[in-house]
Amino acid sequence: RQGSKNVLFTVEGNDEISDLANSFNGLVKDLHGAYQELEDRSFEKLQKSEKRFSSLVQSQSDLICRFTTDGTITFVNDAYSAFMGEKYSNLIDRSIYQDIPKDEINGVKLMLAQLTSNQPNSTNENSMINSNGEEKIIEWINHGLFDDHNVLTEVQSVGRDVTQQKLNEQQLIASQQQLQSS
Repeated sequence: RQGSKNVLFTVEGNDEISDLANSFNGLVKDLHGAYQELEDRSFEKLQKSEKRFSSLVQSQSDLICRFTTDGTITFVNDAYSAFMGEKYSNLIDRSIYQDIPKDEINGVKLMLAQLTSNQPNSTNENSMINSNGEEKIIEWINHGLFDDHNVLTEVQSVGRDVTQQKLNEQQLIASQQQLQSS
């Protein structure tokens, strides 16, 4: 079999050569059937695997996004879409920098520029403006994705809203300072 063409012999007669040709043709048909069955099973397994992976990613409560080096979003999960109050389709091809306060953008760009194939991971915190216009502090775990020449092509980030934790920490520090000054 080459491509989608079968190689079959057509031989007429009742001699050894025609028997051999018929046996060969039967073998080719059996191999073609086995190949097709294997291909179908592999495709089914791939589809099931993709569905499991998609379900895993979409069921996460953490914000997950993937974006190119210029900040263009290529993927977000349902939690990210809900946080932003936007449909998936409205977020794709949008810049991550649209939702980060202007005074924090350079810090995010600097952090991303430090990702290398030797150190592809980083963690940072930055504010984001959610769908209600509220500024939330998000802790991001970033993973750089590199091509065969070790050039950064995309970044995959997983984020968690740590706003309440940060507010609690500030309140604790203020309480400790107030106790110390008393």
